[in-house]
Amino acid sequence: MLLPKDVENLINRLQSAGYEAYAVGGCVRDTLLGKTPCDWDICTSALPWETLQIFKDMRVIETGLKHGTVTVIVRHIPYEITTFRIDGEYLDSRRPENVSFVRDIKEDLSRRDFTVNAMAYNPQKGIVDLFCGQQDLQKGLIRAVGDAEKRFAEDALRIMRALRFAGVYDFEIEKTTAKALNKNAPLLRNIAKERIFAEFKKLLDSCGGEKILLSFPEVIQEILPEFNKNIYPLAVNKTFSVNGLKLRFAVFFSLLYKENAYSAVRTLKCDNETADFVKNLSHSYDIPLSPCLPLLRKSIFEKGWEVVWSIAKIRKNEDITKLLFQIKEENLPCSLKELAITGQDLKALDITGVFAGQVLKKLMYALMDEQVPNNKQALLSLAKTFKQ
Repeated sequence: MLLPKDVENLINRLQSAGYEAYAVGGCVRDTLLGKTPCDWDICTSALPWETLQIFKDMRVIETGLKHGTVTVIVRHIPYEITTFRIDGEYLDSRRPENVSFVRDIKEDLSRRDFTVNAMAYNPQKGIVDLFCGQQDLQKGLIRAVGDAEKRFAEDALRIMRALRFAGVYDFEIEKTTAKALNKNAPLLRNIAKERIFAEFKKLLDSCGGEKILLSFPEVIQEILPEFNKNIYPLAVNKTFSVNGLKLRFAVFFSLLYKENAYSAVRTLKCDNETADFVKNLSHSYDIPLSPCLPLLRKSIFEKGWEVVWSIAKIRKNEDITKLLFQIKEENLPCSLKELAITGQDLKALDITGVFAGQVLKKLMYALMDEQVPNNKQALLSLAKTFKQ
């Protein structure tokens, strides 16, 4: 297993000062899976103030000294270096009240969530794998470290993390872990919706998400408003028949909640762009789309390009998709901003206010019906007839 040179240098410096140090957690897991880690975390037996002393000649951020974390910046890249620790009592189903620093990596790895995340590595000792994480990677299993019920009771967000990891890597969740996960699902009510949304969107965007969502409906019921259980399997199947996170959100919530899709997705505290897209698509989910160019352009004018394009992808209608490509390639106007005239031009004809808006719409429909070209003079001539 090869480490980036900067990571190896950080570990070597800690070791040269007489401390243990390892790359740990997700970076080890992803490297073993043949993936490129997003970031590299380091754990060490050095206490936080000892770490600060070791790297005093470098740019250091005191990220979370209380929890043992120091961030060292190397070539503009941050590396978190955290002291081996054990967690105190969990009272809020999310974070320990305190942590205690220890010198033994075994104690540190024992507190972690899943076996695949509880591995450490340095070039001298190789992989430290006390809980068969490599074996679970080979089997494609997400398994809790130690007592699964205790792990989830400590931090209920681990329930969503288990689903997310299984979905992203297309793994199974080990039976004992799955049982404990379902049993502790009500604890998710104690977790901030923003944190749940961050995990849920990765699950919805994953290759194995369909299997996981169908296997754990009890968990999904805990994080979303009440929905029809009979519709749920269809909603999941339809969701994963399309690609793109926003589109999957829209399909999932449109089918589960119909006209209440917007308020339902809002309970997850998702971003405004996603929520608005869900709202627009849910209101238009069942609209007819005609494989007739003028009618299709009118649908785009009334509902918006993104909504019509998304509905076409959901329905997998090749005739409509071809027409949509034609509209794009030929730059056929489908919105008022593409008209060759504006409300300002209509003022010369003494057409203003609400009536001007109505006239522009009439001109747009005439253009899409090919009654008039998208030419300023032609459109103004037609506009004059609307005054009579």
